[in-house]
Amino acid sequence: MIIRDGAGHVLGGHHGDLGDGLGTAITVATIAVIAVSAKDLARRLSGASEGGGALVRGLEFGAAGLVLLFGIGLLFSYIAAERMTCL
Repeated sequence: MIIRDGAGHVLGGHHGDLGDGLGTAITVATIAVIAVSAKDLARRLSGASEGGGALVRGLEFGAAGLVLLFGIGLLFSYIAAERMTCL
């Protein structure tokens, strides 16, 4: 956006930022829908047995762990990129 502002294309920079925000919102909403659908599917697959709650809980913890690992990976890639560009 700074480059566009410097070149006199102020609206282009703002439109680009709005597009990025819209894309992020769509992505997050899609991931949320998939997560809720997967939870419902896991509940249906577990049936009404006593151990069904433990299965769903285990799947939820596993999914949360994957999200945590993905976030840590993004953090470390950001740190590595900052080190390379700030030298």
